[in-house]
Amino acid sequence: MPIGLPSNGFRRSPERPNSLAHVLLVRTAARVGLVGLSILNVLFGVGVAALAAATAGIPLWVMAPAAAVAAQGLYTLLWMGNRLGPVRPLSHRLFVLGESVALLVGVGALAIAIGNQLSASDPEYGPLTLLTLVALHGVVGLFVVRQRGTTARAATGRNL
Repeated sequence: MPIGLPSNGFRRSPERPNSLAHVLLVRTAARVGLVGLSILNVLFGVGVAALAAATAGIPLWVMAPAAAVAAQGLYTLLWMGNRLGPVRPLSHRLFVLGESVALLVGVGALAIAIGNQLSASDPEYGPLTLLTLVALHGVVGLFVVRQRGTTARAATGRNL
Protein backbone atom coordinates (compact mmCIF):
# COMPACT_ATOMS: atom_id res chain seq x y z
CA MET A 1 0.00 0.00 0.00
CA PRO A 2 1.44 3.43 -0.93
CA ILE A 3 2.37 5.71 1.94
CA GLY A 4 -0.19 8.42 2.63
CA LEU A 5 -3.30 6.48 1.62
CA PRO A 6 -5.56 5.47 4.51
CA SER A 7 -6.21 1.79 5.02
CA ASN A 8 -9.74 0.47 5.24
CA GLY A 9 -9.47 0.57 9.06
CA PHE A 10 -9.79 4.35 9.08
CA ARG A 11 -13.07 4.63 7.21
CA ARG A 12 -16.38 2.86 7.39
CA SER A 13 -17.37 0.77 4.44
CA PRO A 14 -20.86 1.23 2.99
CA GLU A 15 -21.61 -2.39 3.89
CA ARG A 16 -20.95 -1.77 7.61
CA PRO A 17 -22.88 1.33 8.70
CA ASN A 18 -22.59 2.66 12.22
CA SER A 19 -24.63 0.77 14.78
CA LEU A 20 -27.58 2.50 16.42
CA ALA A 21 -25.92 2.27 19.87
CA HIS A 22 -22.74 3.95 18.58
CA VAL A 23 -24.69 6.70 16.86
CA LEU A 24 -26.81 7.33 19.97
CA LEU A 25 -23.70 7.52 22.17
CA VAL A 26 -22.02 10.04 19.88
CA ARG A 27 -25.24 12.03 19.55
CA THR A 28 -25.74 12.15 23.33
CA ALA A 29 -22.15 13.27 23.93
CA ALA A 30 -22.47 15.97 21.29
CA ARG A 31 -25.78 17.22 22.73
CA VAL A 32 -24.36 17.35 26.27
CA GLY A 33 -21.34 19.24 24.94
CA LEU A 34 -23.58 21.69 23.09
CA VAL A 35 -25.68 22.31 26.20
CA GLY A 36 -22.50 22.95 28.18
CA LEU A 37 -21.15 25.33 25.54
CA SER A 38 -24.51 27.12 25.39
CA ILE A 39 -24.54 27.64 29.14
CA LEU A 40 -20.96 28.93 28.97
CA ASN A 41 -21.92 31.31 26.16
CA VAL A 42 -24.85 32.70 28.14
CA LEU A 43 -22.76 33.13 31.30
CA PHE A 44 -19.79 34.61 29.44
CA GLY A 45 -21.97 36.99 27.43
CA VAL A 46 -23.95 38.22 30.42
CA GLY A 47 -20.77 38.52 32.51
CA VAL A 48 -18.91 40.56 29.89
CA ALA A 49 -21.94 42.79 29.27
CA ALA A 50 -22.35 43.39 33.02
CA LEU A 51 -18.63 44.13 33.36
CA ALA A 52 -18.75 46.57 30.43
CA ALA A 53 -21.77 48.34 31.91
CA ALA A 54 -20.27 48.57 35.40
CA THR A 55 -16.69 49.50 34.53
CA ALA A 56 -15.77 52.95 33.28
CA GLY A 57 -12.68 51.79 31.36
CA ILE A 58 -14.43 49.32 29.07
CA PRO A 59 -16.14 50.82 25.99
CA LEU A 60 -19.86 50.17 25.61
CA TRP A 61 -19.46 48.61 22.14
CA VAL A 62 -18.08 45.55 23.93
CA MET A 63 -21.66 44.82 25.00
CA ALA A 64 -22.76 44.04 21.40
CA PRO A 65 -20.64 40.89 20.87
CA ALA A 66 -21.30 39.84 24.46
CA ALA A 67 -25.05 40.11 23.90
CA ALA A 68 -24.72 38.19 20.61
CA VAL A 69 -22.90 35.33 22.35
CA ALA A 70 -25.50 35.24 25.12
CA ALA A 71 -28.31 35.23 22.51
CA GLN A 72 -26.60 32.38 20.60
CA GLY A 73 -26.40 30.26 23.75
CA LEU A 74 -29.96 31.06 24.81
CA TYR A 75 -31.42 30.30 21.36
CA THR A 76 -29.55 26.99 21.29
CA LEU A 77 -30.90 26.00 24.70
CA LEU A 78 -34.43 26.90 23.59
CA TRP A 79 -33.99 25.04 20.27
CA MET A 80 -32.69 21.91 21.95
CA GLY A 81 -35.58 21.96 24.42
CA ASN A 82 -38.19 22.50 21.65
CA ARG A 83 -39.39 25.66 23.38
CA LEU A 84 -39.48 28.08 20.45
CA GLY A 85 -43.24 28.10 19.93
CA PRO A 86 -44.22 30.39 17.04
CA VAL A 87 -40.91 30.10 15.15
CA ARG A 88 -40.74 26.33 15.48
CA PRO A 89 -41.28 25.62 11.74
CA LEU A 90 -38.28 27.83 10.94
CA SER A 91 -36.24 27.01 14.04
CA HIS A 92 -34.12 24.26 12.46
CA ARG A 93 -33.18 26.40 9.46
CA LEU A 94 -32.46 29.40 11.69
CA PHE A 95 -30.31 27.22 13.93
CA VAL A 96 -28.26 25.87 11.01
CA LEU A 97 -27.88 29.37 9.57
CA GLY A 98 -26.84 30.81 12.94
CA GLU A 99 -24.33 28.05 13.65
CA SER A 100 -22.85 28.35 10.14
CA VAL A 101 -22.41 32.09 10.55
CA ALA A 102 -20.98 31.57 14.05
CA LEU A 103 -18.46 29.10 12.69
CA LEU A 104 -17.37 31.33 9.80
CA VAL A 105 -17.22 34.54 11.84
CA GLY A 106 -15.63 32.82 14.83
CA VAL A 107 -12.84 31.16 12.87
CA GLY A 108 -12.15 34.22 10.72
CA ALA A 109 -12.10 36.65 13.62
CA LEU A 110 -10.10 34.21 15.75
CA ALA A 111 -7.40 34.07 13.07
CA ILE A 112 -7.27 37.87 12.96
CA ALA A 113 -7.25 38.14 16.77
CA ILE A 114 -4.43 35.61 17.10
CA GLY A 115 -2.42 37.59 14.54
CA ASN A 116 -3.02 40.78 16.49
CA GLN A 117 -2.15 39.14 19.81
CA LEU A 118 1.18 37.88 18.49
CA SER A 119 2.34 41.44 17.79
CA ALA A 120 0.80 43.03 20.92
CA SER A 121 2.98 43.91 23.89
CA ASP A 122 0.00 43.51 26.27
CA PRO A 123 -2.16 40.63 25.01
CA GLU A 124 -5.85 40.46 25.92
CA TYR A 125 -7.30 37.00 26.29
CA GLY A 126 -10.96 37.97 26.64
CA PRO A 127 -11.57 38.38 22.89
CA LEU A 128 -9.73 35.13 22.16
CA THR A 129 -11.89 33.29 24.68
CA LEU A 130 -15.06 34.81 23.24
CA LEU A 131 -14.14 33.93 19.65
CA THR A 132 -13.07 30.42 20.61
CA LEU A 133 -16.45 29.86 22.30
CA VAL A 134 -18.30 31.16 19.23
CA ALA A 135 -16.33 28.99 16.77
CA LEU A 136 -16.51 25.88 18.94
CA HIS A 137 -20.25 26.38 19.45
CA GLY A 138 -20.68 26.55 15.67
CA VAL A 139 -18.73 23.32 15.12
CA VAL A 140 -20.56 21.35 17.82
CA GLY A 141 -23.95 22.79 16.81
CA LEU A 142 -23.54 21.73 13.20
CA PHE A 143 -22.30 18.33 14.36
CA VAL A 144 -25.46 17.89 16.45
CA VAL A 145 -27.62 18.77 13.44
CA ARG A 146 -25.70 16.22 11.37
CA GLN A 147 -26.10 13.56 14.05
CA ARG A 148 -29.87 14.01 14.12
CA GLY A 149 -30.02 12.77 10.55
CA THR A 150 -27.52 9.97 11.24
CA THR A 151 -29.61 8.67 14.14
CA ALA A 152 -32.73 8.50 11.99
CA ARG A 153 -30.82 6.67 9.21
CA ALA A 154 -29.36 4.15 11.67
CA ALA A 155 -32.78 3.48 13.22
CA THR A 156 -34.63 3.08 9.92
CA GLY A 157 -31.82 1.77 7.73
CA ARG A 158 -32.50 4.31 4.97
CA ASN A 159 -31.47 7.80 3.98
CA LEU A 160 -33.71 10.73 4.85
